Amino acid sequence: MFKKFMSFTIFTCCLFLFGCTDTDSNQKNEFVTNQKKVEIFNDEHLVIEENIEEKIGFKPDKAMAFDAKDSYEQNVIIDGEEAIYYKIPTTTEYFDFNYKIDTLKKNKEDKPTRNFRIFVYENKEFVDFWVNNKSRKYYDVKIPNNSSVNIPISVKMDLQKDYSDILVVLIDLNIKNNIHELMNASKILVSRKDIKNNIKDYTKKDLDNDNLKLRSEKNNSDEMRGVNLLNKNVNNVDHISEAKFIKLNQVPAEVIQEVMVFDIDGEIHPFSGGQSEAITLKRKDNEDIIIPYNKNKTDKRLFILMNNNPNQLAFKHLNDLKDHKVEQYQNYSDIFEIGN
Repeated sequence: MFKKFMSFTIFTCCLFLFGCTDTDSNQKNEFVTNQKKVEIFNDEHLVIEENIEEKIGFKPDKAMAFDAKDSYEQNVIIDGEEAIYYKIPTTTEYFDFNYKIDTLKKNKEDKPTRNFRIFVYENKEFVDFWVNNKSRKYYDVKIPNNSSVNIPISVKMDLQKDYSDILVVLIDLNIKNNIHELMNASKILVSRKDIKNNIKDYTKKDLDNDNLKLRSEKNNSDEMRGVNLLNKNVNNVDHISEAKFIKLNQVPAEVIQEVMVFDIDGEIHPFSGGQSEAITLKRKDNEDIIIPYNKNKTDKRLFILMNNNPNQLAFKHLNDLKDHKVEQYQNYSDIFEIGN
């Protein structure tokens, strides 16, 4: 049931499927030591099925999926609902997975290849990761149209942490998006402990809600899960250079969010007040949050990332989804481009 929920709710921007592989990694970094390489599959599809248009009503521009070690995959039952996470041994230093990108349509410029940049976000920062036996801050990959790529990725894990979100962020280098277009990130929950039905909640000391403006008026449906830029008069503007605030539009359920601004090189740009990493917010349903923002001097493309219900909180609201009380499953992350 969980897999059906995930593929259904996130397919409009990407195909986010859980799978398993016969990758046999242990305490060492197998993808590095065995020097597994990135593979391009010309005119083949690793993720998009032949009858996908029949299933979902359209042909997606691209789709993503990841496979992790079969024996790491664990199920947890929360209020009668099954969910999946990846449990690694307490002494395992690296988490290894295969990340697949599948392209179908040609891009807007009708070029023969798609050019993507991949980041890995973990614990409120972009972390270095291993691809092709090399440590990278980000990885650029070119994929022919109507083809797929399989990228073995290794992420070094903090042995002191029990839970960790790994977000694989995918940016199209050729196509700029406006602030209302949702982009793609795949979210993997990794744990060193069994996750049970006693989900930790955040206390006030964990949060950064102080001095932020809240607005509880009802939004239009097309603004749900979206971002708006506001000027000093708190009116909507289209360009980040005019913005004094970033408004996070309301969501249909109570949610904890890690929020941060980053550029095309993976550098995090602070909000007003010198905040150097993601801020953590707790918000009620149907409540906008308005964050003061002073743009750094940069000509780079800028994005905002919202990681919803980080760590083990990802398993909240399963029954709400099943009962149609919320429109989206809470284990996802949103990315919007906000300019340069």
